Parts: sequence; structure tokens; C-alpha cells
Amino acid sequence: MKKILYAFICGFMILSLTGCGENPKLATGEDVLVSFENEKLNISVEDLYNKLKKDYGINHLIEIIDAKILDSIYKNDEVAEKSVNNQIESMQIYYGGEQKFLETLQSYGYETVDEFKENLFLNYKRDLAVKDYIRDNIKDSDIKKYYDDEIFGDITASHILIKVNTDKSMTDDEKREVEEKVQETIDEIFKKLEEGADFHELAKEYSKDTVSAKNGGRLDAFNKGEMTEEFEKAAQKLEVGKYTTKAVLTEHGYHIIYKEAEKDKPKLDEIKDEIKDTLVDELIANTENIAVFALEWIREENDLKIYDSELKIKYDHYMNQQKSSSSN
Repeated sequence: MKKILYAFICGFMILSLTGCGENPKLATGEDVLVSFENEKLNISVEDLYNKLKKDYGINHLIEIIDAKILDSIYKNDEVAEKSVNNQIESMQIYYGGEQKFLETLQSYGYETVDEFKENLFLNYKRDLAVKDYIRDNIKDSDIKKYYDDEIFGDITASHILIKVNTDKSMTDDEKREVEEKVQETIDEIFKKLEEGADFHELAKEYSKDTVSAKNGGRLDAFNKGEMTEEFEKAAQKLEVGKYTTKAVLTEHGYHIIYKEAEKDKPKLDEIKDEIKDTLVDELIANTENIAVFALEWIREENDLKIYDSELKIKYDHYMNQQKSSSSN
């Protein structure tokens, strides 16, 4: 593909430069790019340009457009350099060293690693542009809702973990037997809790989390994203000094959770930017093709005009296709 891009760019360059010299002309007045003894076979610059435009034009034109715009907004600073170089290093390891990586790049038409870096810088800047676009469109009401629904102070909790030791080699009956024993253990623990048994002593006796069990099931204080989602939400809903009335299932097994303490959550103004970053990441992850809309908006904000009518039609068609494939 890189070779195609070179050819496409060269077509533009030839088209713009050939008129400056004493190039032969076709009867139509077009500049000759390749000539033959039989003049009827001559190839004009327009012939090459139209062929490249038809076959490869729109994708590479969009790359050139985005590079021009984004290079004027975002510079290749230390952060960008570090990001790109880290990607290069990872790829070199993946392909078995610098030389093999270079050979792979050359098979795709890149002469040097630096040429390939240009694409990585473009993708890096596209990501920045999309994030800035989303960030600028997040409302204060969105931030407030997230703060009210999702933000909480550090929670300290203890738990009793009951593991479900099944594997694919077991029959359905064997799995069912294991699950029944697990449920019996859970029921036994709840019965003892109802009778007034100390939660931390039961954790020492029953919990399969060997690290926390030695300390009565006590866990380090945690906040959003530091525990499995099911555990986190269950602990968040609990009142301090209460335990879950049902075992909470996570990827680790069943948990009976006791809430030791919860600190006051930080003030909204203190974490507003952090919430905004989280909302940006969630929108990118959960909104299909949001980058298509963001980059189109950025081009329009820079007053994009395509004067080649054929390429303009192709661009509009391409963008409509990209947007229509989005379910959001």
C-alpha cells in the first residue's frame, strides 16, 4: 500500500511540475509522461493521474488531508515521540529484531522505519483529535450524573471467598455436585453469621483467599475500578457494619462481603477533569465509529473543499458509508 501511496503522490507532483519544462504535448495539449515511436500510444500525465485517482485516490487523499490538518494542531513532542517509539520497539520484538522488522516494512513498500513512523504519528494525532472532540462535547450535566452515580469514597471491606473448583473435564453431574457443596458451605456461613458469629473469625476458617484470610478477610481500601465490577457494586451498596445477604459471584468465586468503612467521596471540582477523561474513554469504547464523525467535523471546521468533482463524490460516498455502518 505504501508503494501505491508513493505512486499517487508522484502523480500529483508530476501533474504540477510537467508544465514547467519543454515537455512534449499531446494533440489535446496534455503533457506527455511516456512517449513511443507511434505517438498514438503516448501516455499523458492526466492518464496516470486519473488511473491513480480512480483506484487509490480517496483513501490516500484522506490521509494527506488529515496529516495536513493535524500536523498544524499537534506537534511531534516528547510524548508523541515516546508513544511512537514504544510501538516501534514492540513491533521489532514481535517480528524478531530490527532487521526482520525492517524487511517486513520493506515488503509493504516502506524504505525505512522513519517512513513508517509517519503513519504512526498520524494515527497518534487522530486519536488525540477524537478525544479532544469528545471532551469538548461532554456536558456538565453528564459529569454531574457520573459523579452522583459512580463516584464514591475509599471503601474498606472484608470478605469470605468460596471458590467453585470445576473444570471442563468434569461431567455435568460432577459440576452440579461441586456447586451443591459450595452452596451448602455458603448456607452454613450465613447461618453462623445470623447466630452472631464473628465475621473475621469465619473468614479465617472458611475463606479460600489465603492472603486476606490470615487477617480475618480484611482487604486493602479500594475505589472504582480496583476490584471486579460485581464486588465493587455490592460493596458500594452496603451500609457500613453490614454484610451482603447473598453471596456475590465474580470470576474468582462467591464472596460474602462485610463493609468496614467508607470515606467521604472527593468534591466534584477536585475530580472533574478525571471524570471527563473517563467519559471520553467510555464513549470511544462504546460508541461505534465515533472517530469517523469526529474527524469529519474537524475537516469541516478547517473549511475543507475538494475541487476535483470526482474525488469529491468519492469522499462523500466514503463518509456516508462509514457513518451508515455505525449503530449509534
